[in-house]
Amino acid sequence: MNLSIRHLAFRGSLAWLLAATEACASNGSGAPPGAGSGGGNTGGGNTGGGNTGGGNTGGGNTGGGNGGGGNNGGSGGAGGPVEPPDMATDYLFPDVAHTGFDGTHVFKVPLSTNLTNVTWKIDDPAIASITPVATPALYAEYGETWAMVTAKKAGTTKVTATGGGKTVSSMLVVQAYTAANLAAGDKRYNTPDNPTAAQRNACAGCHKLANGADHSPVVLAAYDDDDVLPAITTGVYQDGYQLMVTHTWNLTDAEKQGIMPYLRSLPPRGF
Repeated sequence: MNLSIRHLAFRGSLAWLLAATEACASNGSGAPPGAGSGGGNTGGGNTGGGNTGGGNTGGGNTGGGNGGGGNNGGSGGAGGPVEPPDMATDYLFPDVAHTGFDGTHVFKVPLSTNLTNVTWKIDDPAIASITPVATPALYAEYGETWAMVTAKKAGTTKVTATGGGKTVSSMLVVQAYTAANLAAGDKRYNTPDNPTAAQRNACAGCHKLANGADHSPVVLAAYDDDDVLPAITTGVYQDGYQLMVTHTWNLTDAEKQGIMPYLRSLPPRGF
């Protein structure tokens, strides 16, 4: 991933982040409706909540700048697009797409390109299938042509889009998970144990608000698990980039192993 581009997308989404912060804190307590204060996660803390997973996740990174071939933008989550990919550059977006497989749940990830009349191909069809889909209204500026990948087993393969005499490609990385991993992540996200303890608020308290940040596979596709998890628990990405809001949530070891499988299993927003 081009980190400088990714950081630019984060900075471009600042207005959206502040709006999410205000919305999440609007109940006066700084905590999500129906949740405890999270032991000091007032307002900004839970804002962070609005920023989970993709870290600035919806915030502005539909693959945020990972948009193949020098694309310098990302989606703006519930706030709409921040800066679309450079349509003058042929691309398949994102250039490395991450998803998962646990043998029980469905894992889907969308890809987009500015090529038209596209023929899609997955080098190893045993790993995933791909189906053309309509352009989502929320992310229309991120490509004229879209397809949905459905994981079939763990592994790595190449996805190719060919149209108009041009070819673009991305790598597809399908991470192996277990159903137990996902169940732990589901519980932490929606109905955590000890929800009134410090930093134990439900992620859903912010992310399921009408303007909650999109951290469905539309945005998380561009990030691997190790990149995102530190942003959830410390507010700082693996490469050292720090979120602009407090985001230091308390997860058990099992929840840390489960939160990314759960987020990757969410239905891609807008499809």
